[in-house]
Amino acid sequence: MDATGLDFFQACQYTEPSPPPMNAAELIDQFTCHLRPNGTTYWTMGNNVDTDLTDLVYDCHDEELPNDWRYHVIVSLIIGIGEADCTIDSDALSDIVDGQVEVYSSDLARWLADNPSRSAYIDAARDEFGGLSDDIFEQIKCGQYVCIMDMAHKLAAFLELDV
Repeated sequence: MDATGLDFFQACQYTEPSPPPMNAAELIDQFTCHLRPNGTTYWTMGNNVDTDLTDLVYDCHDEELPNDWRYHVIVSLIIGIGEADCTIDSDALSDIVDGQVEVYSSDLARWLADNPSRSAYIDAARDEFGGLSDDIFEQIKCGQYVCIMDMAHKLAAFLELDV
């Protein structure tokens, strides 16, 4: 029996990347949670994701190398958007973002230490909100809020939400 080009193509089982997701539920399905040997979890994009989603996740990393904190926040934001019972407006998005900001000083310090260039977000918060508290952890918290809000706006634009 002679094999044809079509037989070879079908044998390769090539699959097209899935089309871009249209809602948060479809978007969250594009991510996979993994367990490390030490018991911690981390998120990655699944296989055969659309190029637009890859570009979105890259853009949400804001020139940082891929890291667990960014992936965790991206997934948490998508879940928050998906669980929102009402239309997502700027207030609802702000509430979702506020829920992602670290509350413990050690976590805030770790967030800044993991990538010192994140101090630019503190500067952006100072520009956006005016004078910040003298408390360094409040300043970091405001910077982290600006960082997460930037990611949230990118996700909302991808999902074509009016915020």
